[in-house]
Amino acid sequence: MGMVIAFIFGMNTKTNILSVLSKIELLSSLKLAVVREREATSTVLEHLGEIERRRLFAEAGYSSLHEFVVSELKYSDAGAARRIGAMRLSVQLPEVKHAIDSGSLTLSNAALVQNVVKNAKKQKVVLPVPLLTLAQTAMNCSSRDAERKLRTFLPDVVSTPDRVRAKDADHSVMTVTVSNTLDEKLSKLRARHAHKMGAASLGELLEFAVDAALTEKQPRKVNATATVSAPASELQYRSEKKLTNRYIGVQLKRVATAKAQGACQFVSGITGKRCNSSFALEYDHKKPLSQGGSTSAENLQLLCRTHNQWKGTKVLAPPFRV
Repeated sequence: MGMVIAFIFGMNTKTNILSVLSKIELLSSLKLAVVREREATSTVLEHLGEIERRRLFAEAGYSSLHEFVVSELKYSDAGAARRIGAMRLSVQLPEVKHAIDSGSLTLSNAALVQNVVKNAKKQKVVLPVPLLTLAQTAMNCSSRDAERKLRTFLPDVVSTPDRVRAKDADHSVMTVTVSNTLDEKLSKLRARHAHKMGAASLGELLEFAVDAALTEKQPRKVNATATVSAPASELQYRSEKKLTNRYIGVQLKRVATAKAQGACQFVSGITGKRCNSSFALEYDHKKPLSQGGSTSAENLQLLCRTHNQWKGTKVLAPPFRV
């Protein structure tokens, strides 16, 4: 039978060889496939751990490991989250790798435990039991049972993760957990604008609030090629300081933002990919002031926080091992 199974895995996948197997052979072949799948998953997690350690996803032009896994490796958002969560838990707890390899701990439950640990840290809650105990609690059970068991240790920390699924071409269904305070604020918002919106749904209220937030204090549009004008006193100050001051004026920020089109300008030397993330953008001196750079429109660029930190590490510290 072992020869038959080996033969199957060596065959072209298009060949419908499974149809000629006996019941026992088919079951054995499936179990072997599952073992190989777990081995492959373990290898993927090890690779992801090393990529995060080196922050190679940033050098490849991505603002986060999650974005890298979704865009580069073609996993779904949920699939990426499971693998990243399981990888981070296995980094903290080596026993997790063996549990995943053996099938006693699923990726979903490993990611759930990691999410609980992250939330506890964020809320400054001390874990009531060792991390290994939490991981063992989530073994050999469904995700729902694991969540229920973990709640016995940390009832205020375990939360249902946000989910978004497509409803139709123009709508999505979002499942989120909100505080009672936010619920009250939404009710007040509905009442305050009832004369315009009527009995607005939660989705309509959220869209209204988000639109208001996005249009608030929007930077004035500036021609990216325009010369930056400044009062004579400011020009004199710049001349005296030779543009070595770290302060970036409002006008300079507007020009830099216009040139960048409101997105991270980092371009990967490995893939040639521009990041284009609009999350947590920061102004950066292309040539650092410590190396003779100036605070000028020509020397400013927009980087997301990930790539600004990555650049700082590469420029101001010894390079990562490649």
